[in-house]
Amino acid sequence: MKNDLTAVHRLNARVGGESLLSLLIRNRLSPASDCNGLGLCGKCKVQIVQGTASPLCSEETEHLRKKELDAGFRLACLCRVEGEVMITSSEPEISMQIQEQGFTACTFPLNPVIKKQLIVLEPQTHESRYQCLVSKTGVPIENTLAIAGALADSPSMLTAVKFQNRLIGIETADTRSTGFGIAVDIGTTTLVAALIDFNTGKTLATASAINPQFQLGSDVLSRIHFAQQSPSHLDMLSSLLRNEINRLAADLLETAGADPTQCYLISVAGNTVMLHLLLGIDPRPLGRHPYQPVFLETLEVKASDLDIALSPFAVLQCLPGLSAFIGADIQAGLLALNLTKNTDNTLFIDMGTNGEIVLCFNGKMIATSTAAGPALEGMNISCGMKACNGAIDHVMLSGNKLDWTTIGDASPKGLCGSGLLDLVAALLKTGIIQKSGRIVPPETAALNGVEQIENSRCFRLVQPGAENNDRGIYISQQDIRQVQLAKGSLAAGMKLLLRQVEATADEIKVIYLAGGFGHYLSPETLITLGLFPSIWKHRIMYAGNTSLSGAKLSMLCEEQLTLHPYLAGKIEFLDLTDCNEFKRMFANEMLFSDCSATV
Repeated sequence: MKNDLTAVHRLNARVGGESLLSLLIRNRLSPASDCNGLGLCGKCKVQIVQGTASPLCSEETEHLRKKELDAGFRLACLCRVEGEVMITSSEPEISMQIQEQGFTACTFPLNPVIKKQLIVLEPQTHESRYQCLVSKTGVPIENTLAIAGALADSPSMLTAVKFQNRLIGIETADTRSTGFGIAVDIGTTTLVAALIDFNTGKTLATASAINPQFQLGSDVLSRIHFAQQSPSHLDMLSSLLRNEINRLAADLLETAGADPTQCYLISVAGNTVMLHLLLGIDPRPLGRHPYQPVFLETLEVKASDLDIALSPFAVLQCLPGLSAFIGADIQAGLLALNLTKNTDNTLFIDMGTNGEIVLCFNGKMIATSTAAGPALEGMNISCGMKACNGAIDHVMLSGNKLDWTTIGDASPKGLCGSGLLDLVAALLKTGIIQKSGRIVPPETAALNGVEQIENSRCFRLVQPGAENNDRGIYISQQDIRQVQLAKGSLAAGMKLLLRQVEATADEIKVIYLAGGFGHYLSPETLITLGLFPSIWKHRIMYAGNTSLSGAKLSMLCEEQLTLHPYLAGKIEFLDLTDCNEFKRMFANEMLFSDCSATV
């Protein structure tokens, strides 16, 4: 996906002025704003070429270098503009590494939720055409007025389109040979969509994109905060998501050469907040105690009501979730991995900004969710970035030096989540980072690179000016603290689940790591950080995008779709928000493993 700010734009601010960030968003441009416009992340850098802007504030001078200030760069969230302004940006094209494939652990009969039936209307009968249609399909009719109206001009032979034993539309020809659906995984950071052929069960095309809401906050809480500021903000979040799904759907259909009017269903899995925002439902109850969702059940709406251009009677179906913190993406993953029928003691972990964990032990299922924070996605880190071209994604300790790789083999621009954790693990092995998370002084460090940067002790991986990077790349003491917070939260959540069922780590035979971030983590790094015990090293299975796999499965096998209510009744949820034991364990788990070694 391209960042539109690489070009020069003339924009008109509202009379009386408005923030530059608001102006950019209103014009559907995409500045990064991980902190939700609070002036904390320093990433919404925009160059003002011409126009009137408010004076610089102290926060801007902290985040912007003199070279940038001299060139007219400002932080969009802290800068107010008035009248016509001409802007550009130093941000390059974004091409993010997105996990599109997922593991499916079960075989299933092809029994799609969309079915077609050829109907012949008898010309000589005492029944009305509508009653004849009802009697021949044998199912309730939705869109009654629209279907009754269409019958007036229909030939005697037509095709009935049924969704879960309901008639949703008719077509005036025999169209049984074609029928498509689109499965969508809505992540906090990314979107992935797949076009499915209902007649063969095959995936015809897959496409992905960055979730466009990222410009309004890097995590769900910041987006809830943005939505509650104004009704127009909720509309903005919703429309950004709907427009991007519409674009992905059009790309998929064009790639496969498929007729949009023959696409009848969009099946959506995602976390609970994302599904609320998709439908334009106020997410505020999810951001405050007792964290009660407006809905968890399966919701179905007409795709056209969300301005998604498919068949005129296409349905968008949001799959059900389990709680405010365990969403439809996790429930879809449990179906994809066949954990409803699993006999092995298994741990399922979707590791990202939110860490969702489900333990299957001796026939019992228990789930929890931890707030790992945006560090695992490379956000709120001094030199952090999303998993785009140029992101350092792996760091290896080789003798007495550190080697690294970047996504796309591009010049290094920053650290994404996997690179960040690899670097911390490597520095733990050398003793440069201690068990407490403290960086040792330069004179005692086993490797060169420890130095003071902006009044904080840091370790520099790439020197300024090297590898075409003016700023260089480093990790600060505060960055390590962010990793400790994420690690402590996830480790404490896992250990509490084990304690709930009186299980030991050795009794867990399979650990499924799901999601894009987890796919790129090495077992060695997870063990070195103290997140996983060493006995799990050869028990880890990378499951990929199980949310998308589960959404596909729910479209192609009606029996699997009926398992959703079963799961909701079977899984126990462990709420950590007011759990004193979690708080105590979290503090202990922030410490790293004691794994220092002499290089």
